[in-house]
Parts: sequence; C-alpha cells; structure tokens
Amino acid sequence: MSSIPSQYARVPNLLASQIGLAHVSRTNTALFRTNNQLATGLAILRPSDDSVKAAAISVLDERLENTQQRLRNLSHADSAMGVIDSTLGELNDLMLSAKQIAQEQLNFGASPEERSQQALVVQSLIDSLFRHANEESVAGFIFGGAAAGQRPVEELLGGYRSRAVGNGITTDLGPSQAIPLSLGQSNPLVGTTARVNGSVDLDPTLTPETRLANLAGARGLGITTGQIEFSIDGSDPRRIDLTDADTISDVADRINAALLQYELDTGQDVLGPGGVTITADGIRVDVPAATPPATDPTITFSDIGVARVAANLGLTDSTGLVFTPTSTDSLPLEPRLSWLTPIDALAGVDTPLGSIRITNGGLARVVDLTGAETVEDIKRAIEAENIGLRVELDRDTGALVVIQELASAAGQGLSIVDIDDDSAGGLGTATALGIRTFGPDTRLASFNDNRGVSIATGGKDPVTGLPDPDRDVDFDITLGNGTVLSINLQPANILTVQTLIDAINTQAAPQLAADGLPPTAFEARLSIESGGLELVQDVAEPAITGPITIDARNGSRAAQDLGLLNRPYNAATGITLGDDRAQARNLNAFTALLDLREALETDDTIGIQLAGERIEQALAALNRTRGLFGGYDRRVGDLTLTEEDRQVLDESARSLLRDADFAEVASRFTLLQTQLQAGYRVLAQSSQLSLLDFLG
Repeated sequence: MSSIPSQYARVPNLLASQIGLAHVSRTNTALFRTNNQLATGLAILRPSDDSVKAAAISVLDERLENTQQRLRNLSHADSAMGVIDSTLGELNDLMLSAKQIAQEQLNFGASPEERSQQALVVQSLIDSLFRHANEESVAGFIFGGAAAGQRPVEELLGGYRSRAVGNGITTDLGPSQAIPLSLGQSNPLVGTTARVNGSVDLDPTLTPETRLANLAGARGLGITTGQIEFSIDGSDPRRIDLTDADTISDVADRINAALLQYELDTGQDVLGPGGVTITADGIRVDVPAATPPATDPTITFSDIGVARVAANLGLTDSTGLVFTPTSTDSLPLEPRLSWLTPIDALAGVDTPLGSIRITNGGLARVVDLTGAETVEDIKRAIEAENIGLRVELDRDTGALVVIQELASAAGQGLSIVDIDDDSAGGLGTATALGIRTFGPDTRLASFNDNRGVSIATGGKDPVTGLPDPDRDVDFDITLGNGTVLSINLQPANILTVQTLIDAINTQAAPQLAADGLPPTAFEARLSIESGGLELVQDVAEPAITGPITIDARNGSRAAQDLGLLNRPYNAATGITLGDDRAQARNLNAFTALLDLREALETDDTIGIQLAGERIEQALAALNRTRGLFGGYDRRVGDLTLTEEDRQVLDESARSLLRDADFAEVASRFTLLQTQLQAGYRVLAQSSQLSLLDFLG
C-alpha cells in the first residue's frame, strides 16, 4: 500500500507522490508477473526469477531433449529391426526348402531327370535370395553394411557380386548403447569375401618422391613436421623449418640448404660434394674429412621442446646420434607400401613386370602389367577387367590383397597364375607380387574351399587287426606302359603343394626302377602357367604308348581333392593336367545354392552332399544372426521403456521446479489486486492534502 514512512515528519507533495507511485509500480509489476504465471502455468519465467532453479531446469531441459531424440532413434531402430527379423525369417524358410531338396535328392533312386527338374526349383530359390539380399528398411539396404544406400548384391558373370562394405550403420542411443540398423559385409547372406593375401612382403625402398605420410619413421610412430635444430661442433644451434615438407626429398633439400648457408656464413666446410641425399632407407649427410691437424667436423640434429620431428626422421636418438665423415646415415625410416610406391622400389620385384592370367566367374583374363609404374597401376589394371575383383593394401604386412567379391558355382573361383617365367627377373609377375593362388608354398588346407585334402590313413587288416600299409594307398597312377605307381600319402605330405610333389616323386622313383624305367619316365610337377598339378610321362620311352590314368584306392578322396580324377591327357606332351583346387571362393548362402543347382544339373551325388553341408552352415549362420538381432530387438524394447520412465521422472522433477501452484498464484493475484486498489485509494487521498490540513 502507498504510505509515507513514519520517519518523515513533514514532506513535500512531490516526494509523497513519488513514494506512492513507487509502491503502486511494485504492486503492478508483481501483479504482471503473477498474471503471466497464471497464463503460462510456469513459476519460473526467466533465469532472474530464481537462478538456482533456472540452472536445474536448464539441465533437465537438455536431458529431456536428449531423451526425446533417443526415443525417436529407438522408434527408427524398432522399425528397422522389424524388417530385418522378417527378412531373416523368410531367408531361413528359403534355406530350409533348399536343405529339404538336397536331402531328398540324396535318397536312393533319384533320377537325373528328377534332379534336373529340382535344379529349376533351386534357381527360383536363388532368385528369391537375390531379391531378399536387396531388401530395404527405413535405414536403407539391410545387407549393405556401412553403404546402406548402395545395392549390396548385383548379378555378374552368372554369379552374384557383393558390394557391401563396413560393419553396418548404427543408431546413437547414448554411450555403449549402439544398435546396428544393417548387417555388415560379413553377414551370412553374402558372407565374407574371399581374399588372396599376398605372400610377399614387398617392403618398398625409399625414393625422393616418397611422401612423409607413407613412412613409419625411425620410432615406428610416423613422421611429424615442424622445426628442428642443428649444431656444428657444438656451436650455437640453428633452426630448419620443415613445417610444410611433404616428401623426403623436401626434407633433404632443406637440410642441404641450411648447411650450405652455414658454410657461407662461417666459411667452414661442413658438407662434402655428395651433399644431403636419399638412401634406400634413410637420409645421408656427406660430412667431409678435415685436413690435419684440423679435426673432422661433426653435425648433430636435435628437437625443439617436446617435439620429435628429428627423432622421427632418424636424425637423432636417445644416445646422441652424430654425423661425421665415418657416420653419414640416419636411422632407417621404414617406408610403407602405398598406391604411389614405384614398381622399381618394391623389394624382390625386378622390372619390367609381365602379364598374369586371372580366372574368376568362369572367365579368364590376361592382365598386362608391363606398363605399370606404380602399385596403383596394378590395382587399376586388375579392377578394370570388371570380373568381381578388388585390390587393396595390407599395410601391416606390406603385401597386396586381391579380394574376390563374386559368389559363383564350384570351379569358378578366383585363380591367379603367371603366364611365363621371364618377367619380374624370372620369377613370374604373379609370383613376384605374391598373389599367385597355386604355387609351391600354397597350403593344401586351403584346397577345396578350405576343406583341404582327405587321405586314407591308419588302415588295418580286418583279420589280424595289424596295420596294413596297402590299405593306406590313396590312388594309383598307371603309366602308358601299364606300370602302376601306388601313392600312399601321409599327413606330413599334404602340408604344401611342394611337400605333396616331393612325396609323389619320392614314392614313384623306386617303383619306376622296379619296372625297369628310368627316373625321368615320370614326374609330378607344378603347372607354371595354368595352375594345378601336372603328371608327366616321357613319351620318348618306347614302352610308353598309352595315356596316364588315375584311380582312387581304399575310398580315399585324395585324388579327387587334388583335382586329378577324370582329367584330360595330352598325347603329344604326355601330360595329364590336374584341376586347380586352390581357387579362392566366397562361401555364403548364394554359393551354397549355386553349388546345389550345379550338382543337380550334373547329377553329381557328392556335389549335392557338399552343397547340403554348405546349406547347413548357412542356416546355422542365419540362425545365429537372427538370434543376435532378436537380442538387439529386445534391447530396443527395454531401452524404450527405460527412456520413457526417465522422461516421466525428469518431467516430474522439472514440473516441481518450474510449474506454478495455481491455487497459491491465484490467491496471490487476488491479494495483489486488493493491494493495488488500496494503493490507488491512499495515493488519491494523500494527493488532496495541503499545509492547512497539517496546521488544522
């Protein structure tokens, strides 16, 4: 209410008016704020109303916004989970149908005509599989991995090429709560792409054009740029700025320029005629020897502060590396293999390169690498053939990696061989690059889609129960004169292609001699150009007039697994060329069905059995994946409930801090109205008083 304080005995009219107006204004302000609280339902309208509560409300607002975004993400994830689960369920039913066909066609009495008809049914299953492989959800293609906007599978060369990359996209649900919305490239449908990992560490040498980014550095931590210092004979250090250096040549040129400038400034010779040059693995500083009695100059490099530029460049170390006339080289810089690495810088690869033969998807391509100047030229030449291959680098091992992206039928996998031995210094181009798929060091465990080679071993006489070596014979090789060479392979013989060849030739030698044939009458060897094993008989021997034949013994699958059964014989050369069983091939749902279709069309009972096994493996992988995403779906549901509960709690806490008590605010509003009316009345009455009222 408006009144004059008691301490003022006599006041001017102006002061009385101002005091009354101030009281009315405060009441009006309070009434305005209360009116806003009634209109908005909020007790805190701005931070200045209550800074402590406003800070707490701000935190709760942020938490509620994050919760709402997570709920939107969870709704998005729930929708994607529904499509993924439905698709995986349909794929499971599809593969079960294929499994049933394989089991039925393994029954006794299945005719070739019936199997041919079932092959058409399997083709319809393959078409359905292809359609499901390109299924989309709200997050994109569910089998596309990280590239969810790109079709993950396409038809190529009668097979199916996987274009999935990465581990799949995820939705943000907070720390440690990522949920995948698509399946990664190793999913059971398209599987992990087959890889030919280079067997040779190409270990490139250092060239002036080598970029600093492609160096491991003397400490193995890469190269950083910045400023370094150098000192001559312990003199005051001078700086060299390497901040914008890009190649090792830039570094050498700037060090060379700094040392020459030092010579101009001091007149002292500290750099020999060789200057600062690049060696195969580091930097060389030519320090001239002094004429006695003068002492030889010494050059030391050092880092500035905590930087490690000089240390990474191999110009200094913890022991105090010093460049002298007898110590001119830096520490090794360990160049890494990169796309820009020149071919002539690759270790063990003599130029020029030649051509290689690549077979994939049933097609053979001769890739001419004679014009390749860098590693990237090799990549472009191979990928330009468009037969489902991709070339990458394994920077850890310094090797090339050829990735087979095509799912194709049995016998149509990836094979890389040399065309001749004259290229790459006589090694052959594919061998020199370490990407030949069938070579002396190829492990037999990788044969036949990683099933290896099965041999007969541990055979016993059924009567005596004693070991019987004759029951361990895996196959017979019959030469053109009727000589039979019995081959008994042991586990130690089937480690690599070379150990296999050595075992066959070692066992054949005494059997040739027993039949009066020279050691040169027969030889097992590696086919250089076409891949596979060659069994060669000397057609110059008068007694050798017929072909080589191979027969399995004791139920052993060795001859079949080695690709030696039912192979053509060349009468002019005396060679039986084995099939290439070291092909790299994708193993996934597509290859399982393609193998089943192929086996049904060719009436191949063993092929149907193997395809059935692969279908079982694909089914198991599908079930594991479906169970995994079922767990993700359950987690999405649980997280949704958790976020909704958190939202309710946060909104309740915010309401207690921010929302107005309607009854209390309404009561205060009424009191303020009464106070305002009283203030106006008192102010009006006091404004009518005069000096006469006081004198009276």
